[in-house]
Formats: sequence, structure tokens, C-alpha cells
Amino acid sequence: LEQMIQGDDDFSPMAFAVSVHNAASGLVSISTKNRAFTTSLAADHDTPAMGLVEAWGVSRRFNAPVVLVCGDEAVPDGLVGDHERFDHLAVAVAVSAAHLEEVPSIARLSGFALDGTGGWAENVPPALTRNPQAGLLDLVDRIAHRRPGRVRLDRGRGSGWSAEVVPL
Repeated sequence: LEQMIQGDDDFSPMAFAVSVHNAASGLVSISTKNRAFTTSLAADHDTPAMGLVEAWGVSRRFNAPVVLVCGDEAVPDGLVGDHERFDHLAVAVAVSAAHLEEVPSIARLSGFALDGTGGWAENVPPALTRNPQAGLLDLVDRIAHRRPGRVRLDRGRGSGWSAEVVPL
């Protein structure tokens, strides 16, 4: 995108090879010699919710915990207006669909619904709240502070997915 904005006509495939949405999981898998299943999703502000659905399904299928990592980097300067710009954000959670004795649990999610209800973390800078992954940050904040209740997973900019957090 920066090459396009600057009007550089010499586009290099190597310059954007790691900017596709599945590059990060591929690079992490290669560097850690991970030969297990990985997947990449891109659902804009619904990515945290769709990531949780995917993680739950993979965990259930393989009867093992799954690490869900959602992240977005800031857009290059000049591409969008200040009211749409967002800061870098990456959030990770471990998800287990099965009740595995060896996996310590700190919260349970229930009532996953497309109902547009729930709150989010307070005192988060506006440029961070506009990041499409902010809903997962809100979920982690609620779990970390052991606050029960509904959390909206899209900061009001997606389809309205929410989940009920029950601290254990």
C-alpha cells in the first residue's frame, strides 16, 4: 500500500510477500517448527468472534487447547483519514472446547450470540478501540479482571457478536 501511495511503479512481490493475512501464522510455524494445523481468518471487525468460533471448532475436533492470536497493524499514513486510523494491536488467548484436566481454566464463555449487546473495556485510547481486533482485547480485559457479564466482540463496528464471560 505504501508503494501505491507513493506512486512507485516498480511493485516488488517480495515487498508484500509477508503482508498477506496468512503470512504471520506461516512464519511462526516455520520458526517454531510447528507441523500442527494452523489457519488464518480475515473478517474485519468480526475477526475476534469468527476466530473464537474457529478456535472452538479446532479444539473440539482435536480435543486439545488452541491458541487464538488476532492482530492488525496500523494503516500507512495517508491511506485513511484520522477518524479511521487505528493503532497496532495483537491479542492472544488459549481456547479449549473440551474439559481437559491438564488445562487450567480461568473463565468460561457461554451465550455466544449475534445480539449486539455487551460492554467493553474502559480507558482504552480511541485509536486502539478502532482496531478491528479490539473486541478480543475487551474479552481478555473482562477475563483478566474476573468481571462476569456480556462482552461485545466488535466494539460496535461489526455484526454484533457477543459472549457471556463466567469467571471460574
